[in-house]
Amino acid sequence: MSQTQTLTVIGLKQSKGEFTPENGKNKGVATPYDNLNIYAVQPFPEGDMDALGAQQQLFKIKGSGNFYRFKDIELPAKFDFEFEFDFTKTPPRPVLKDIKLSTDLQD
Repeated sequence: MSQTQTLTVIGLKQSKGEFTPENGKNKGVATPYDNLNIYAVQPFPEGDMDALGAQQQLFKIKGSGNFYRFKDIELPAKFDFEFEFDFTKTPPRPVLKDIKLSTDLQD
C-alpha cells in the first residue's frame, strides 16, 4: 500500500559514509550509509491549535546518487513523496520510497 503527499522541497544534500557506534550491541562495528537527505516544508496539522504555519522536516531516501536526478531543478519546488508502510514494525511506519517533481503547479 502506498500513499503520495505533495510537499515543498527547500534543500537536497548527499549523505554517504560510515557510522561506528560507541555503545550498544554494534559498538565498534562500522555501518555504511548512503542516502539523499531531503529538506521539505511540512504544514502543521490543521487540528493543532498550538501551531501555525509549517515546519522543516528531514526525509531520507536510499542512494545519495539520487541527488543527480534533481541537480538542475531550481528550489524551492513542489515534489510528490511516495510512501509505503512497513508492517514489520509496531505500529506500522511510513517509509519514503521515491520523490518526483510534482505535476501540480498550483500553490
